[in-house]
Formats: sequence, C-alpha cells, structure tokens
Amino acid sequence: MADASASSANDQSLPETSSSCLTQATTAAHNFEVINFPLLEGMGLGKFVTSRNFSVGGCHWMIELFPDGDKADSKAHVSAYLSPQGEQAGERVKFSLSILGKDGQVAEQQNGQKN
Repeated sequence: MADASASSANDQSLPETSSSCLTQATTAAHNFEVINFPLLEGMGLGKFVTSRNFSVGGCHWMIELFPDGDKADSKAHVSAYLSPQGEQAGERVKFSLSILGKDGQVAEQQNGQKN
C-alpha cells in the first residue's frame, strides 16, 4: 500500500520562472518606382536596372530589377533582388517586395531572408 505522505509531497506546486529576449530590429520601407516599365521589357536576360542606394539600420542596400529575368530558368519573368552594398557581415534581414500595377494595387508580393 502506498504511503499517503509521499503522494501529498507530489501534489505541491513547482516553482515557476520565466525569462525573455529582446531582439533589436529596425523596420523601414523603400519605394522604388520604375517609370514606363514596358520600355524595359526586351532589354535582355541578365540585364538589370537598380534603385538608388539606401540605408537601413546602418547597412546599405540596393534593389536590382531584371525585367527579362536574371537567368535562363526565369526567362519571361521579372526577377528582383535586395542587394547588400559593402560589408554587411553578420546582418540578418527579412524583407518583402510588393510589385504594384498601374492602378497602385499590389500585383505580386514576395517575402525573403538574407543571412
């Protein structure tokens, strides 16, 4: 037969602890408007236009836009990249890219990460 004093010891509440971690982050937006985009179509596979350099959280970036795709398997599709400028060692980035149509509505949205 079980000892009644042993079961009452198991019924006691365990002490509860907690902790948290605050990750420093910077949120920003950069608008890159491509005026008369149809004039860029047909410029060739692997050819691109760029945004101006912009800075977020002390790091410098540029958007590269390939109207006819960047490589053979992306032919007939627009490719876009967030490109680091200079040393970005150790920086982790989450980003989203939205392509707006002539009406200003989102035509396509992509999310990505860079380590």
